[in-house]
Amino acid sequence: MFKIGKFFNLVILIIIGFFMINLFIGANNIIARIFLLPFIVCVLASIGKNIFMIKDNYKYSNIFSNIYFISFFTYFFGILVIWCYLVIRDGNYAMLIFSIPFWIIGIFLLVRRFLRRILVYLINLEEMVM
Repeated sequence: MFKIGKFFNLVILIIIGFFMINLFIGANNIIARIFLLPFIVCVLASIGKNIFMIKDNYKYSNIFSNIYFISFFTYFFGILVIWCYLVIRDGNYAMLIFSIPFWIIGIFLLVRRFLRRILVYLINLEEMVM
C-alpha cells in the first residue's frame, strides 16, 4: 500500500514537472525563468526522492530530500534579502519590522532541518568527554 501511494505521488510530480518545464521554456523574459527555476528544482528533487523511496533506497532518498530543502531555503532567504534591501533602499523602515517573523521562522526551520543533527552530535560528544 505504501508503494502504491508513492507511485501515485510520482505520477503527479511528473505531470507537474512537465508543466513547470513547459512554462520555463515558454517564458519570454528572464525574470519569469528565474522565478520558475527553484520550483523546477524542487519538483525534480521530489521525483528523485519518490523514485528511491519506491526502490527502498533511503540513503539516496535523503540526498534528494536535502536537495529539495536547500533549494527551498535558498529561494526563501533570497526573497527575504531582496525584500529587506528594497525596504531599506526606499527608507521605509517600519516595513522592515514585518520581515522579522519571517527571518525567525526561516532560521528556526533551517536549524531544525540541517543543524539539529550537528548540535545533537556535539552535545553527545561533550557529554562523552566529561
